[in-house]
Amino acid sequence: MSWTSAVPDVVLCVGLFLVPGLLATYLGGLRGLTAWASAPLVTVAVVALVAVLGGVFNFRFGIWPVAAGIAVIAGLSAGFSLLRRRHRVEGPPPDPRAYSLSVGIGAVAAAVIGSLTFVTGVKRPDAISQTWDAVFHYNAIRYIEQTGKASPLTIGTLGQPGGRGPFYPDAWHAMATLLAELTHAPVTVAASVTCLVVAVVVWPLSCMLLARHLFGSDGGRATAAVLISGMFSSLFGPFPWMMTGWGVLWPNALGMAMAPAGVALGLSIMGISAGDSFGTLRWPLAVMGAWAIGVAHPNSALSVVVVCVFPLLMVVGPYLASHYRRHTLGTTLVLLGIAPLAAIGIDFVYRLPQVRAVEAQFWPPFQTPGQAVVSALSGSTNGQAAEWVLAVFVLIGMIACFVWRQRRWLVIAELVIVALYVGSAAIGSHLVRLVTGLWYDDSHRLAAILPVVGIPLATVGVLAVAEALQQVMGRIRAAAAIAARPAVALAVLFAVGTAVAVATAIQSVPHNAQVVGKEFSTSGDQAFTSPQKIQFLRTVARLVPGSALVADNPIEGTAYLWALTGTRVLFPQVGPRSSGHDMAYLAGNLVKIGQDPRVCALVRQHGVGYMVVAPDRYPNLGPRAFYAGIANPGHKAGFRLLAADGPIRLYKITVCQSPSATRQVEAVSHGR
Repeated sequence: MSWTSAVPDVVLCVGLFLVPGLLATYLGGLRGLTAWASAPLVTVAVVALVAVLGGVFNFRFGIWPVAAGIAVIAGLSAGFSLLRRRHRVEGPPPDPRAYSLSVGIGAVAAAVIGSLTFVTGVKRPDAISQTWDAVFHYNAIRYIEQTGKASPLTIGTLGQPGGRGPFYPDAWHAMATLLAELTHAPVTVAASVTCLVVAVVVWPLSCMLLARHLFGSDGGRATAAVLISGMFSSLFGPFPWMMTGWGVLWPNALGMAMAPAGVALGLSIMGISAGDSFGTLRWPLAVMGAWAIGVAHPNSALSVVVVCVFPLLMVVGPYLASHYRRHTLGTTLVLLGIAPLAAIGIDFVYRLPQVRAVEAQFWPPFQTPGQAVVSALSGSTNGQAAEWVLAVFVLIGMIACFVWRQRRWLVIAELVIVALYVGSAAIGSHLVRLVTGLWYDDSHRLAAILPVVGIPLATVGVLAVAEALQQVMGRIRAAAAIAARPAVALAVLFAVGTAVAVATAIQSVPHNAQVVGKEFSTSGDQAFTSPQKIQFLRTVARLVPGSALVADNPIEGTAYLWALTGTRVLFPQVGPRSSGHDMAYLAGNLVKIGQDPRVCALVRQHGVGYMVVAPDRYPNLGPRAFYAGIANPGHKAGFRLLAADGPIRLYKITVCQSPSATRQVEAVSHGR
């Protein structure tokens, strides 16, 4: 399948993210960039809420329940707008025409650069990501599709018998499943298209919305800043490209794609936006945005909080200082009272089982502190190629923020995020992990926060360089009159921004394409899959009954059977943590079914009728011992070979079957 043939799927996916949310934002009175960039927040919030309610009230998740949810939100938005008009509360002013044109150009530029990057890396929309997490993500789409169950409270087990599944953020899976339902696309295509749209539509719009609240919408500088932010959004390697290709962290990527919009809402609530565009909808949107980003992935919500802390301190700090000067004793007592309450709250959060499980993750350091600092500042985190042009302009932007006495909190936020990355990538001590552990101590997730503040800083750098060029032109007698013209000033801004974007794209697009595509089957790597194996899995689906449950070893890539064909597998994810005691016993002992009565009883209880084996060289050996019982049985009793292609084999389990399963197998056998 080619990307050309997937264009209708891409268009529908763009509509899926934007149209439902636009209905609510426009009826609520928002216009322009704010309405468009807020739309994915609203859409994802409603989709995730419908998924949770479906689990609570036991109705099937799908297009029609989501449509009903959108209708309710749209009605509430319209009612809120009418109420505002009745009380003669004016909505936010519309964006100027020149600004809207700049937004359109920036969005198109970001989409073109981003699409070129993604399509060059992931050469086919049906390519398979050969990563540990991708096995879960693909099968989660299939699980929702087949069962109609999309609640993040229950999806963690993917329906595995006796599984133990904690909360798992599945807004990304719900969106991909809706796309598959709308287009009837295969699971792999729905996943790839969803990733593409998140990276080249949702993320750039979100970045431009943050630019709208940092630079305003009036004047040439604001008009240039939003366009430049759009162009730069598709050029930073740590996000969206590393998170889309490595891991793979697709749910986290959806949350981070909406994070700049979350920061913009935070600035609006704090009252420090450069021309607030949310108006009275800021609080309803903030609630929906917090829910959307948090249910997409809690890491992303935490990242928004970290960034917003610094402008909040800029607001609260002077107020507290003023209050302290006037009421020293009272202010001191209040702060002393708040401190222990905050400590108790933090201790409570850290004791939550979910938080402790996240914090237990550990990634060994792989850089020296000096190397990590350079990597974070140059965009070369986790072995990526350095983006020196962008890095220079980020540095210029940091200096300009202090010289101009504007947006200094961006600099502090950048330095703190750099420190978090250094802590994970280069230090890794227990004390450091108390903080970095909230991001699974994963330097990739921490690095993904850098562009949220790096893009605005690079934009400030462009503004500073353009201003310096105009000052130089003003000192040249022959050019002074020309330099004073507003059109020339705007042209200089666009020229500098475009030059930076082009110079960066020449280097970064090929590298980012390699980063996003290297784990996919189209890269030539066959860690999890091969054409031979995929063809055999499709053969398995034809040979077994439609309701069959096939024992698999996901380390061998055979768990893709469910995602690719719809035939259920016993172990739909690589990680063994969600497996209950019974499943763990089967994983380690199924091959002994002829000698072990407990295995026989479990096979009969859960209806396991087949076993597929495909010895492989997947590099992560961690869970291999856990699945030792899913192996070539040789001449052991209880298995009959049905099909083979070299070492890849399908066996029928001939003992310990329920009567209904036996009749089903006989019917299938007679039909062949």
